Amino acid sequence: MVHLRLNETEANPNPHINFITALPASTSAETESARQLLRALAAQVKPVMKAHGFVVNSFEEYENNKVFWGRNWNAGETVELVLRRADGSWLPHGHVMSTLCHELAHIRHMNHSSDFQKLWRQLNAEVRGLQAKGYFGDGLWSAGTRLKDSQRVEGLSEEAGEFPEYICGGAQTTSRPSRRRRRRQPRTGASSRTGAQTTKRRKAGSRVTGANVFNGSGQALDSGPEDKGKGFRKQAGSKRAREERAAAVEKRLAALAGKAKAPAPAGPSYNGSTTESETDDEVEIVPETDAERHRALADAKDDGQTKLRPGMLDDFWG
Repeated sequence: MVHLRLNETEANPNPHINFITALPASTSAETESARQLLRALAAQVKPVMKAHGFVVNSFEEYENNKVFWGRNWNAGETVELVLRRADGSWLPHGHVMSTLCHELAHIRHMNHSSDFQKLWRQLNAEVRGLQAKGYFGDGLWSAGTRLKDSQRVEGLSEEAGEFPEYICGGAQTTSRPSRRRRRRQPRTGASSRTGAQTTKRRKAGSRVTGANVFNGSGQALDSGPEDKGKGFRKQAGSKRAREERAAAVEKRLAALAGKAKAPAPAGPSYNGSTTESETDDEVEIVPETDAERHRALADAKDDGQTKLRPGMLDDFWG
């Protein structure tokens, strides 16, 4: 289902894709470059998606890994695409576009059967035909160049040893599980997120409790030997009362000593979204491991999955 967009702040490259998201990078410029590349890819396949009735809810960048270059969750609910190599440079444009066509074909065929292979080749041919006619998207994308300097962003050639094991991470028939999140260790020292953030208003004549308000050592009202103990609550002087007070002091000292020696508890890993009391600074997303990617491939139960070899994408794209 495609959402109705109201009050858009920028042109929508493809009305058949709801959300486009890039991974956070070391700089905001790199993140924006990846987002614009995703938008350019979405603009390129707009006529193809319209002709075949394809709809993608979330089109996202995925981190570089040694298992796959793309993945489709629940027939287009989420499409993940690797854009960068391990060193941060861009992947070849033809490989990325062919992988995108691969994932779009999974919207109709959630397997790697002969019908899927035929549709994949057809989508590649349709995109190449659009590019041959000079079409790279509507509006600002029509020239196929970057807006700020009129240059195309082309990836470097891929070395044979840098290919992942598979083209696709499996056509998953279920929704993508929530990303694993881990609670960060609490910060030490002053915090701007807890406690009162404004000075409490006090009435005139109220008690001053600041430790450094007055200079000098000062003198207590009951500092004299004859007044010692006056002005405070009366304490029982029996033997039992003294023993109870001593036991309470020992208990407090033992609690303080145990608290100082106890290590800080490690934050547990869990699946799900943040709660209302958790912020982005308090929770970090745990990246997916290669073992988990292989496990997702096994769960797909696709016997037609083939391993990626150098030149394989060129067979479909070229």
